[in-house]
Amino acid sequence: MFKYEKTNPTTIKTFDSVERVVEFTPNGVDSEKVAKILSLAVDGKVISATASDGYVEVEGRAEFKLLYIDTDNVEQGVTYNADFTVRVEGDVTADDKADAFVTVIESDVTVADSVTLSAVVQVGVRALSVGEIEYLTEADDCLKTEDTIALPELVISKSVTVAVEEETTVGEVGKVLSLCADTIVKNATAGENSVFVQTVTTAIVTYTEGGEIRTATFEITSDNDVEADGVGEGDTVNARASISKSRIILAGVTGENTLRFEGDVNLKIKAFRMAKNDMVADVFSLTNETVTARENVTCKFIANSRFYEEKIDGVASLDDGKSAKKIIAVPSSSVHMAKAIADGDGVQIDGIVVSSVLFEDEDGIDSVRAEVPFSVVLNGEFIGEVNAHAIVGNVVAKLKRDGEIGFDITLYIVVDEYAETTATYVSAVELGEEKEVNDSGLSIYIASEGDGLWDVCKALTATPEKIMEQNPALVEPLNDGERILFFRSLAR
Repeated sequence: MFKYEKTNPTTIKTFDSVERVVEFTPNGVDSEKVAKILSLAVDGKVISATASDGYVEVEGRAEFKLLYIDTDNVEQGVTYNADFTVRVEGDVTADDKADAFVTVIESDVTVADSVTLSAVVQVGVRALSVGEIEYLTEADDCLKTEDTIALPELVISKSVTVAVEEETTVGEVGKVLSLCADTIVKNATAGENSVFVQTVTTAIVTYTEGGEIRTATFEITSDNDVEADGVGEGDTVNARASISKSRIILAGVTGENTLRFEGDVNLKIKAFRMAKNDMVADVFSLTNETVTARENVTCKFIANSRFYEEKIDGVASLDDGKSAKKIIAVPSSSVHMAKAIADGDGVQIDGIVVSSVLFEDEDGIDSVRAEVPFSVVLNGEFIGEVNAHAIVGNVVAKLKRDGEIGFDITLYIVVDEYAETTATYVSAVELGEEKEVNDSGLSIYIASEGDGLWDVCKALTATPEKIMEQNPALVEPLNDGERILFFRSLAR
């Protein structure tokens, strides 16, 4: 008599980020040989994110890239990895699938008896939970109302690695000192059984040429068609990109070298679909009492992801007593997002761009850590919770007349917007005892404000057709105190 179907709604769980201090003392650097620190860049990477009941355990890595001058006045560049583990607590189960994101918000290097590298990392987590609900679809020999609800369902979740590469011709390279690379998704669109993902990867290579420090900047746009069985046009795609591996290949001939950047970009792709479910919204029997159980389901999902390219500028002052003659290079830059607030017509993004700037003064090469705060408003209609992440696309540093350093910076920003949908469904119906037959010739229903035809039918145990046949002027919703008359034909 009653039939049910099952569906698997998907919800995304977001968590408050957790900060962790990572410290590392490398064995390969003799502090007595370090004459001057030029720059420290730190990349945060996720090794794994494992969901358990009540928490997600994230294994991460801080990749320290130190540039310094030794006591022989030779530029040195070294890279060290420091692994760490963070537990992020929240409403999560072992059946959920977790993703993590690591952002470096502070970094420092101290030289005393040893060289100590430190960083403050911020770990963000979101988990994907796939549930199951059973809802009523048919109720034979009963009066019923029907409804269609749309719930987000996971279509695919996959991870793929794509290669990016680019090269440039330079002069005679003495040594490669450091490589800093980052990537972001510019576009992710669903097709038929495929997903198109476009990424932008930036890389800064710091090297020596003719005894001087130089940098080469790469900006690589990569178009990728990823096989995704079951995905269709109109599905919502969310993709995150990260650099899993990167390296510089040095080739060429004497006096003219080729710097070739090669990187592996890891794409984590998820596709969602608002699946329409036809279900029985309400039901009752004319002959028996009915006991109806209802349940609610709430799903949080990514409504859209938007890419922005923003230009910002700013200035930074040198330390007291320093006077720069010229800018040499900007070997590393990173962006720290402070907050993202949506107000309906746009989203305000606040943060700081941190750059290491090498310059030349009367004593030779020196450096400054420059912080450029920014606040930008991105246009667009945002109605839900937002989360933003960004990378630095390009930095141009110029020496100003008053001794300050001016910056022109390109930011690439992606804003993910979350939305929620809630649905009430009939999860179970039981038939009770037979109803007493109403053999009165006339029944009267006195409506309360907001009542409708369905309320009248239940109270008078009559079909909607028969109620409307005798009350053709009935208009929903009913007015408070409105009277509905119903006459029955009695058997004699």
